Amino acid sequence: SIPNFSEKISPIFYHVKFASSTEMVLAPQDPVPDMPGAYEQDSIRQMLDNLNEYEELFLVELGTTDSGSFAYDLQDVVLVINHNPTIPYAD
Repeated sequence: SIPNFSEKISPIFYHVKFASSTEMVLAPQDPVPDMPGAYEQDSIRQMLDNLNEYEELFLVELGTTDSGSFAYDLQDVVLVINHNPTIPYAD
């Protein structure tokens, strides 16, 4: 899906809306869906708590579109997006 950048919340972060309920982007200060991690994984809240202020999570659910299912945890693909990368310099 193509994101619709609807609201800039800082110089770096945007709240992003997707056409599908199976994708989500979260920055550390965003409200978090109240769901445990499936199969003994960390919850989304635990993952966000471990992020730096310049990072955000891109979460994807591949197994189901049923948000009431135990398998629906938005953790089938988890990317940490770093908006403050360190660029290595060659000596």
